[in-house]
Amino acid sequence: MRPQTLAPRRQNLAHGRVLLFDNGKLAHGGPLSTIFDIIGDRLQARFPDVDLLRRTQDLLQFDAAAIDDVVSEIASSAIDGVVLAICDWGVSQPTALTAAGLESALVPCTIIATREGHRQIQGTIGRLVPGLPVTGLDYDELTSAAALVEQTRSSADRVIDGLISPGQDSTADLAADIRIPEWRTETGTLDLPESEASQAFTSMMAVSHLGDGLPLVAPTVGLVDEFCAAGGARHDELIWPAFPPRTSSVLAHDVAIVAVAAGCRPQWAPVVFAAFRAMGQDEFRLFQAAVTTYPGGTLVLVSGPNSHKFGFESGAGALGPGFAANATTGRAVALGYSFLLGAVPRGADFCHQSSPAKYSYCFAENISASPWPGLHADLGFADRTTVTVLKCEGPHNVLDQRSDTAPQLLDTFSSSLTVLGANSSYVPQAQMILALNPMHARKLNEWGWGKEEVRSYLFETARNDPSSLLGRGIPPIPPRGGDSQLPQPVVSTPDDFLIAVAGAAGPASQVILPWGFARAVTEPVP
Repeated sequence: MRPQTLAPRRQNLAHGRVLLFDNGKLAHGGPLSTIFDIIGDRLQARFPDVDLLRRTQDLLQFDAAAIDDVVSEIASSAIDGVVLAICDWGVSQPTALTAAGLESALVPCTIIATREGHRQIQGTIGRLVPGLPVTGLDYDELTSAAALVEQTRSSADRVIDGLISPGQDSTADLAADIRIPEWRTETGTLDLPESEASQAFTSMMAVSHLGDGLPLVAPTVGLVDEFCAAGGARHDELIWPAFPPRTSSVLAHDVAIVAVAAGCRPQWAPVVFAAFRAMGQDEFRLFQAAVTTYPGGTLVLVSGPNSHKFGFESGAGALGPGFAANATTGRAVALGYSFLLGAVPRGADFCHQSSPAKYSYCFAENISASPWPGLHADLGFADRTTVTVLKCEGPHNVLDQRSDTAPQLLDTFSSSLTVLGANSSYVPQAQMILALNPMHARKLNEWGWGKEEVRSYLFETARNDPSSLLGRGIPPIPPRGGDSQLPQPVVSTPDDFLIAVAGAAGPASQVILPWGFARAVTEPVP
């Protein structure tokens, strides 16, 4: 995915066809909905015979393959220019990919962004199509409608000019923040004594704004070779294709470097490689997960008969500190965003507050304490150990030591799953995890409830009244085919509740709520 040149521009748009493409943000009403009316009026004033078309497509829901389909459809429609609006937060990355695809298909584009989205769109566009015009509006939720209208009117000609003349490189002011430096030597290590290498490597990463602020292990040639060998991976094996903001693919050698830097030992390599392979699947949406403003991390959940053989903890304290395999594997995945994608704070990572879940987030399922088959079996790998990754929040405690029926206990879970600040309350199209305490799991089993009954009950009860969602959070998106007037579930189907038993017996479980459209992706461990 190398930087490309802009599509040829027409000198004017006389007798042309221009598409005003709403990426889903303008259709919700409010002040933003006036933007295309103003741009359209100005286009027709400058080019009275221009043919204006409008399209609304909620790109926030789109993966890379769906974006390719949209690009192909538009490119085959004899369009002379596309105005895309509006980029604010999570929709910025798929909008940038759409614009890049259209430019590659020789369809000129220009993008309108809010204050929040301007920096994010610049970072991606600068790597994919340097110079693609991006017009920023100084807008947030406190900006008045009148001020937005005035800004749009004053910027309209600049937006239109982006379709008929080249823009400026929109990333010059960001280059220092979001670059991915060439930090390896030809041998992949530092020419220093072992006693000094890790300190020097940590300092080098800090200067490049990479890492997590904690000491790192220098990825020497020997350690990297040993890690690849333990994971059964060739150095040149493809792990990720090129994902923005990165312009080259990620190989097993790169993953091994990150894992060694995180402190991973060779015996954990099969699990680490499986986690990275899972993140590279289209369904994981890594191209958005890397740069989202969402303050969650990437959970690594190990399930199956060999988790203890690999050294992963599933019992008391499994979701916390104290266990090297859990800690360093979770850290390796977290560092992957920084080292391999350049997603650093105030750079390509646009998270406002961030979260401790971005340091390390890994645990194993306690199969021996579960009355049911493990998550690996639920997902079709009955005899295999698996790694499941999910972009999600840190775990939320569910305390209940008094309920004496299954419905009463599960109603406690339902309450925790329907909090109004959670993404899933407004976008019920992701998956979430119930980390059940062994005691809660055994109680449910003794009451005659299995996982299927638990999922079905939660699907019916973990719902929000539509009126409670309006005017807060984000505009709600009902499940596909759902009725927006009925109580809204937090997932699309009962199977979107993934159940794993973890920890030691006690009165508290945890629920793990997802980012946006996050789907769990599972890979078997070799």
